[in-house]
Amino acid sequence: MKQFCRLVKTHTFLTCLVLAAVLLASIIIGIGTGPVAIPFAEVWRVMFHRLGGLLTGSELPLEGVRESTQNIVWFLRAPRVLLGALVGAALTLSGVGMQAFTKNPLAEPYVLGISSGASLGAVLAMLLGVSLPVLGRLSVSASVRTMRTFSVARGPALYVASRRIPSVSADQAYLIV
Repeated sequence: MKQFCRLVKTHTFLTCLVLAAVLLASIIIGIGTGPVAIPFAEVWRVMFHRLGGLLTGSELPLEGVRESTQNIVWFLRAPRVLLGALVGAALTLSGVGMQAFTKNPLAEPYVLGISSGASLGAVLAMLLGVSLPVLGRLSVSASVRTMRTFSVARGPALYVASRRIPSVSADQAYLIV
């Protein structure tokens, strides 16, 4: 293991190139797999054609690939896979930041209390009816209805009406089990 670590440290640029190639291959494989199997070559063609169109401003049709396949690749699978890669990168950076800040290679959100703080924030947001402006009231309302359904299914529940919590509208009664 020490030899491997030494090899990675001495050939950092090569290691980064190999990891970038593995990331690119996993993105292409992730875009190509699904209920509709899309060949590797078609994924490449659609992605490069669409990216080239974004850079040059022209939207010429891609011949030899069905329109439905292009839509599946560009509008459904590519955003999901790229968002997954970005979320993974963000989680990696936050983990490295926590480990560097505490100078502890075993630092994690549970040890530092970040998970408890996030749980408290989520509970307060649900109780106070706070939601993101982009999502409107849909996100909190959907989670409240889900909790209501599960708590009624489990047994007796206590309704807290809108009179007790002023920020809750009359049509939203929360369940506390």
